[in-house]
Amino acid sequence: MNLGYAILLGITQGLTEFLPISSSGHLVLMESLLPAFSRRGILFEILLHTGTLIAVVLYFRRDITRILYSFWRKSSGQRGESAQFRRLGWLILLAMVPTAIVALILHSYVEKSFSSPLIAGLFLLITAVILFATKFFKGKGRSIGTIGIKDSLIIGLMQGLAIFPGLSRSGATISAGIFAGVDKEASARFSFLLSIPAIAGALLFDLKELTYLARADILLLGYYAVGAAVAGLVGYLSIGLLLRIVKRFRLYLFSYYCLAVGMTTIILHLLKS
Repeated sequence: MNLGYAILLGITQGLTEFLPISSSGHLVLMESLLPAFSRRGILFEILLHTGTLIAVVLYFRRDITRILYSFWRKSSGQRGESAQFRRLGWLILLAMVPTAIVALILHSYVEKSFSSPLIAGLFLLITAVILFATKFFKGKGRSIGTIGIKDSLIIGLMQGLAIFPGLSRSGATISAGIFAGVDKEASARFSFLLSIPAIAGALLFDLKELTYLARADILLLGYYAVGAAVAGLVGYLSIGLLLRIVKRFRLYLFSYYCLAVGMTTIILHLLKS
């Protein structure tokens, strides 16, 4: 690991965490292509995700504040427009139930897949299929306030399955919302808000990996910190980029990119082996 690699991987994480092209898949691919790349455990990946977690919290700080405040207003006996945000908060928590169950069941399989560019390539193809399918769903223009319990559970299930490298979390969850008839912008917003407890939960689950901090030298920790900062900055910018893309264009356009990268990865892996 050196400073150049840390910056490059930070940019990769920040750009691909929220765009529907799979950050984990791109990290696996990038790390396999970098000459003499090495790391200690998955601490670096944890810090990169911490950077993007801070980015999404900052970007949606107003929504987060309103959701948290809505629960306080209920406890104090106050009511009003905060009911919508309180309902949104409960739906986000509800969606985390299938996410957590699926993630716990598949965790042991997922750990092994992070060392395989071939698996990342195959799941990128699956991401391409999911994204392309949104082309045939015009949607019913449902707002984020119309997302129901069933919608929330399905989106949460898709998020749980997206722990495999190459299967985009944002792509899967936004697509699930579109399939349910939710407006694409509302689906994207719900997906981003849902990513906060998902990323935070994953970080807590791998908290034991922070023991690597005690064994890492100061210079290496400096590289890690730079990578995390870059991931956070680029991640913040990429959220706004995706929201503008979703508003003006079609989500399925990303499927062509995922198809190209997935096929290239598989072909190069087969030629190499």
